[in-house]
Amino acid sequence: MTKEIAKPEASREAGTRPNSKNKISTAARKHILVLALRKSLGIVSTACERTGVGRTQHYRWMQDDPKYKAEVEAIENIAVDFGESALLKLIRQGCPAATIFFMKTKGKARGYIERHEVRMEGELKTTDVPFIVRIVKDEMKKKGEKDGKAAGPDS
Repeated sequence: MTKEIAKPEASREAGTRPNSKNKISTAARKHILVLALRKSLGIVSTACERTGVGRTQHYRWMQDDPKYKAEVEAIENIAVDFGESALLKLIRQGCPAATIFFMKTKGKARGYIERHEVRMEGELKTTDVPFIVRIVKDEMKKKGEKDGKAAGPDS
């Protein structure tokens, strides 16, 4: 059972307009949303739904309030730490996929990385260059048509 964080509207009596006595300050709403973001590991939709603060308002605060933005961005580190902890737990349990993923991402400096090696055998003659250029242009044109983009000026 998840515990809901008090929504700002919850402090108002039904049918009454907010006034200076019962309106929650912007600072308090920001604080409540930061707490909800921590609880949801930075998932904005979940935190906004739990607090009654709109996503648009959250992103406006992110843009306008550097202190709020810094608090929210710090939560991303908490989420990454959580993910790393879960990954390390899987590694300790002997999960090969988790070990391989970890080594590919954290062990790059030690050579744990996939590299694609392309070898070309034979000679490339200068007479082949126009043919190769045409093939590349054709492929680029096909990709442009596939992506809905216009082909280049040479097409």
